[in-house]
Amino acid sequence: MKKKEIIFLIKFKSVNLYKTTFELFIKEVCNSFHKVYFVNADNLVESNKTKNYNKKLFINLPKKIIFYNPIDFNSLDRFLREKKPIMINDTGREFRHYRLFFYLKKKNIPQIMVSHLGNLQASVYQHMDKDIYYLKRLLTKILPEKLFVILSFLGFFPKFDVRFICNRELYRNYINNKRKCF
Repeated sequence: MKKKEIIFLIKFKSVNLYKTTFELFIKEVCNSFHKVYFVNADNLVESNKTKNYNKKLFINLPKKIIFYNPIDFNSLDRFLREKKPIMINDTGREFRHYRLFFYLKKKNIPQIMVSHLGNLQASVYQHMDKDIYYLKRLLTKILPEKLFVILSFLGFFPKFDVRFICNRELYRNYINNKRKCF
């Protein structure tokens, strides 16, 4: 019988940012599951494959975490063969990630998305008045995300089974309108 494991599908090149943002969440997950895996999504979505990663990036993470760096989808297949995982997916929704989502749809792995845990600074929006920056953002970020929603609705991509959002405005709106909802 297959055992339940939790897999964090992340990009190892941005693991320091991920570690800082999700530190408490990672510790809670490690307390709740027997096996916790960090799987590198870099080799699965990028054309220039980085086969190795710097092990110094993973200092101060719980010792229970097992790191896996798949070279391609075949090695990920071998890794997932005897597992029945739950996946916390922290990859992007850009065009280059679409092949990965086709693969995840085929494997039918339950996915969880955790949103709004970081502190979004104003630096993201400081250049919004420039037309070229907005056009680039529209073509590389906004359009692929909207198309992803449409393709997941049509069944080409997997839908996220659970999405955790920690947004104070949404929470307040829910509490204030609870009577209206029910």
